[in-house]
Amino acid sequence: MVCDPVSTRVLVLNLRLDGDAAACRLAAALAPKPLWLTWRSLAGPFGPGDPDVYVCENPSVLIVAADQLGRRCLPLVCTNGRYDHEARMRSTEGRIWSRASARPTPDISSRS
Repeated sequence: MVCDPVSTRVLVLNLRLDGDAAACRLAAALAPKPLWLTWRSLAGPFGPGDPDVYVCENPSVLIVAADQLGRRCLPLVCTNGRYDHEARMRSTEGRIWSRASARPTPDISSRS
């Protein structure tokens, strides 16, 4: 099964993207609000604006980070329980990186 380019999506918070893809403009306009990005919005050249992007799988984690940390939260991408989304992000020409740390939980509040 091949998903269409708008059904496959990830939830992001404070994700800075540089480039011409529509996602770059959307992410800049809505930070620090949670934002759904579709694969279609990621079409076109782009790269990460931060060296590390943290990944979680539960949208509740991202919502708590948005509510409690706002702009202080480091870039966070929620795969919505889909491990294949993280694999796709990593395989997209190295355009998005993630740092996973199961224990201890990484401190995502160190942005000044």
